[in-house]
Amino acid sequence: MGPALFFSLLVITLSFVPVFALEAQEGRLFAPLAFTKTYAMAAAAGLAVTLIPVLMGYLIRGRILEEHRNPINRWLVAAYRPILDRVLRYPKTTLAIAAIALAATLVPVTRLGGEFLPPLYEGDLLYMPTALPGISPSKAAELLQQTDRIIATVPEVARVFGKVGRAETATDPAPLEMVETTVQLKPREQWRAGMTPEKLVEELDKLVRLPGLANIWIPPIRNRIDMLATGIKSPLGIKVSGNALPDIERVAATYARRNLSDASLTNARVETSAVGEWLARHAAELGRADFILLDPPRAGAEPDTVRAIINLKPRHISYVSCDPATLARDLRLLLDAGYYLHSLRAFDLFPQTHHVETVVHLSMSQIT
Repeated sequence: MGPALFFSLLVITLSFVPVFALEAQEGRLFAPLAFTKTYAMAAAAGLAVTLIPVLMGYLIRGRILEEHRNPINRWLVAAYRPILDRVLRYPKTTLAIAAIALAATLVPVTRLGGEFLPPLYEGDLLYMPTALPGISPSKAAELLQQTDRIIATVPEVARVFGKVGRAETATDPAPLEMVETTVQLKPREQWRAGMTPEKLVEELDKLVRLPGLANIWIPPIRNRIDMLATGIKSPLGIKVSGNALPDIERVAATYARRNLSDASLTNARVETSAVGEWLARHAAELGRADFILLDPPRAGAEPDTVRAIINLKPRHISYVSCDPATLARDLRLLLDAGYYLHSLRAFDLFPQTHHVETVVHLSMSQIT
C-alpha cells in the first residue's frame, strides 16, 4: 500500500511542474497554488512510505476482504474491463481516435493568442495619466478635478473617485504627477446600444485630452498585477539602462517617437530623469549649501516649512523650484530674514513642453 500511495502522489506532484514555467502575471497568480499543492503532496508522499505502513499495522485488524471480493472493486472492474479489452483488441483504431482528437485541438490553439490569461472585463476602469514632473499641488488638484468632471459626463459611468500623489501610508510612494482615478461603470444592461468596453475606453480617451497628460486606461486588477510583475503601470513598457543619464534620455526619447508611429498605440511617454541629470551636473555647486530646498511645490511645502528652515540659520541655501508663485513667496521670506541673493538661473529641462526649473543660491553674507 505504501509504495502505491507514494507513486500516485508523485504523479500528482509532477503534473504541476508546467505551472512553475509560467512567468509575469500568470506566474504570480498560479505560483502560490503550485507551491502549496507541491509541498502538500511531497509531505503526503513522505508519510505514505514512513508513517502510513506503521499505522496500518496498528489500526487495520480483523478479517479483511480480498481485493477481488471487495464490492467496490468488483463494480469498478466490471465497468473498466470491457473498455480495456476493446482498446487492447483494436490498438490501431484506438491510436487513430487519439490522433484525431489531438488534431482537433489545433484549431482552437491557433486562436488562443499570445497571452495565457486574456484580458477580462472587470466591471470598472482605472484611469492613470502621467503629468509632467514638478507639477505643483494646486495644478495637480485642478487637473484631477477637470478629468473627474469630464469622465463623469459619459452615460456609462456611475461614479468617479480620483487620487493624486501619495496616500497617507508608507506603502504608496507615488509622486505628485501620478494620478489614479477609479471609474465605476454601470451594469451592461444600462449602457447605450452597441457600446462595448473597447468603444467606451476609446470614447473616454478622446474626451480626456488635456495638455501635459499621457492617458492610460486599464482594468484595476490587471494594473496591479502588471505593476507587481514589472514595476510599470502601463500594459507595455520599455526599460532603458545605461551609464550616462543623457544617453538614457536620448534612447528613451527615440523609442517613444518610434512607438507613436504605431497606429495601435494611443500615446507613449518617457519617464524622464532630467531632474536627476541636473543634480548630477551641479552636484559640486549644490554641495556648498548647508541646506538644499529641492522642489517645494512638488513636496507640498508651505510657508511654515520655509520659516522652519530659516530658524535653523543655515549660512548657505540652494533653492530649486518649478512654480513661479511659490518661488516669489519663499524668496520674499528668505530675503526678509536677512539672506542675500547670490544667483538665480532657469533651466529648460523639457524643451518640448517648456518645463523650467529655477535654481536660486542664497547666503547670509553679501557678495564680495
